[in-house]
Amino acid sequence: MERIAFTDGTRICVLDENGRRERESGFIVKYKENSRRMAAGSAWKHTGRNAALRGEYEFSSPDAEENAPASLNGIAFTDKKDVVAYSFTVGQSSGIYYKDFSREKEDESHVVHDNEREYFTLSFDRKSGAMLASSAEIGDVCRRIVRFTPDGNRQSLTDGDSRDDNPFFSVSDEKILFDSAGVGRDEHGGFGGYAPAAIYALDLLTLDMVCLKEDEKYSYSKPKRDKDGNLYAVKRPAKENRIGNPLLEILLIPVRILGAIVGFVQFFTVAFSGKSLVAGKEVGPNPTKGRERKEREIFIEGNRIRVDRELKRNKRFKDKDYGFMPRSWQLVRIGQDGAETVLKSGVADYAVGQEGIYCTDGRHIYRLNGSECRKIADTEFCLHLDVQ
Repeated sequence: MERIAFTDGTRICVLDENGRRERESGFIVKYKENSRRMAAGSAWKHTGRNAALRGEYEFSSPDAEENAPASLNGIAFTDKKDVVAYSFTVGQSSGIYYKDFSREKEDESHVVHDNEREYFTLSFDRKSGAMLASSAEIGDVCRRIVRFTPDGNRQSLTDGDSRDDNPFFSVSDEKILFDSAGVGRDEHGGFGGYAPAAIYALDLLTLDMVCLKEDEKYSYSKPKRDKDGNLYAVKRPAKENRIGNPLLEILLIPVRILGAIVGFVQFFTVAFSGKSLVAGKEVGPNPTKGRERKEREIFIEGNRIRVDRELKRNKRFKDKDYGFMPRSWQLVRIGQDGAETVLKSGVADYAVGQEGIYCTDGRHIYRLNGSECRKIADTEFCLHLDVQ
C-alpha cells in the first residue's frame, strides 16, 4: 500500500499499512493556548453589568478560536521516510514545518516562520531535497512560487500581477508546473477579481515558461504529471452561477430586519434578567455564554465554498459517500492532443501515485485505478494530500 499524507482540519495525518496516525501542529497548539490565556485575562473588561454600564459591553465574549483562526495550507512527503512538511496559518503567523511521525512524542522542526508572509501549497523534490511553496505577503492578492534549497536558501521563481499557485515538481520532464491567474484591477488599482487560471511549465535551467492549458471559460489548477508524462488538473468553471432569486431576496428584507430587531431585544432581556420576552417560553442557553453555529465557509484559490450548502446539494445524488466540494470541480486527465477525460467530480485535491490517483472531496479519500473508484478513508475536513 502506498503511503498517504493528508490534512484533516488542523490535524496532520499519515495513512499506510499500519493504519492512520494523527498529529497536531505544535506551533498552532502553543499559539492557541497563548491566545486563550490572553482572552481569559481580558474577558472581565467586556462582560457583565459593569461593562454594559461603561458602554464597553461586547455582544459576544472574546473567543480564542476566532482571535486565532488556524488552517493547514499544504502538505508534502519529504525525502525522509516518516517526515512530512506542512504549511500553516494561525492568527497573523504563517510558516512551514517538518513533522516527524517516527517519534511517539510530538516532534517538529522549523523551515520558515513569518509574520509578514503567508505560505500555502507545497511540493517536495525527493531527489534534490528542494521544496516548492506558493507564498504571498499577508493581505496581498498576488502569490509567488518560491523554492527552498537544502542549504537554506530561498528563491522566488515567479513575479508579476498574478496569483501563482500549486507548484509541482514534474519528474517526467524535470520542470516545475504551476497554475497562474491574472489579477484584475479597477481604474484606481483596486482588486477586481481573478482571470481564469491557466497551467504553466517552468524550465529551471533556461527559465523558459510555456503555457500548457488555458481556457477563458474554465480555470485549470493543481497541475501534475505521472511517470508517463500524462497531465492532470482540477477543472472548474471560471464563474460559478449560484445567484439566488433576486425578487425573493428583496421581499425577504423586511422580514430579516424585523427578526434582527426582535433578536436584539431578546438578547438584552435574557442577558440581564435571565427570562424570555414571552412568558413560559424556555430561554435556552444564555447568549452571553454561547452563540449559534455559523455557516461554515472556506476559500480555495479565491473561490468561496459554503460547506453546509454544498453538502445538501451533493446529498441529492445517489452516491452515499458525498463531500462538500462543488461537483463542477472535476479532476481531469489532459491528453497530448488536448482531449480531456473526467476522472472524478467534486475534487478538492489529488495526488498521483504508482498504484493509482488519490483524491479527496473534503470528507473522504479515494483511490482511482482505471474504472475503479475505491474509498480508502473518511475525513472531516480534508483539503490537501500527497502520496509516497
